[in-house]
Amino acid sequence: MNSYLLNRNMVELFFLIFGIAILFAFVYYKNSSYTAEGFDQYYLQSCPKGFNSLYDSDGNIICCDGDVVANKCISDRQCTLSASSTKDMPNCVEEILREYTIKGKDQCPPSLPSYFEDIASKTKDTPMKKGCTKGLLNATLSGPNIESQPKCMIHGTELENINNADSCFNQKRLEEFVCFGNNCTKQVVSYGNNPALILVQFADNNHMPHGAYSRESLIRYFDVVAPNWKEEGWFDPAKSIYVAEVAKAFYVDKTMQQADVKF
Repeated sequence: MNSYLLNRNMVELFFLIFGIAILFAFVYYKNSSYTAEGFDQYYLQSCPKGFNSLYDSDGNIICCDGDVVANKCISDRQCTLSASSTKDMPNCVEEILREYTIKGKDQCPPSLPSYFEDIASKTKDTPMKKGCTKGLLNATLSGPNIESQPKCMIHGTELENINNADSCFNQKRLEEFVCFGNNCTKQVVSYGNNPALILVQFADNNHMPHGAYSRESLIRYFDVVAPNWKEEGWFDPAKSIYVAEVAKAFYVDKTMQQADVKF
């Protein structure tokens, strides 16, 4: 009897392990298929920026991050425009998305994590369009999949990124600023061709509305429009009520008194 029960338990254990193995195989297949489909929705008509092209023995375009000599890539970094790829010859879409992930972590705000570059937009006199969006990219990885997707732009110079309200530089700083008080809203505003400002609007504990600007953006603004503000002394970023951090301390936290601030 004990032998029968033992054999029965062994059979049940075998089928249990077999079932788990089938389940894991199914999940792996589904995940692999999903990954492949994710890459399949994109295509490239030409090699990535900075790559030279050549053809392999099957007529597929190979993109070489280096010189091409006698139809051979003189570089360890190369990729193919063909749908098929290997460990030594990755698909260019995979290669670009890997690069985009690295660049996006450094340049994109958290709400717009999908980095993109429009290679075709670059001319002798015009820098390549770059930016970040929320959601999928278009088939050529050059912009948002749908034009109405939220996005920000990475402009060609540091000054342009500081001045433009639509820049990812300003969007990142907007998202990093923590709102306070009641009914708080924040936005990037621009006054002429000057550094953009982060405007914070809020209500105090008595529900009276107020507005101020982040200290960082206000200093950056005055450094351009009034570069002698430090010597002249009319603006104190530690006491000005127009600085959001000071307004928070005065109107909301009550850690600063009227004598401590400058109106």
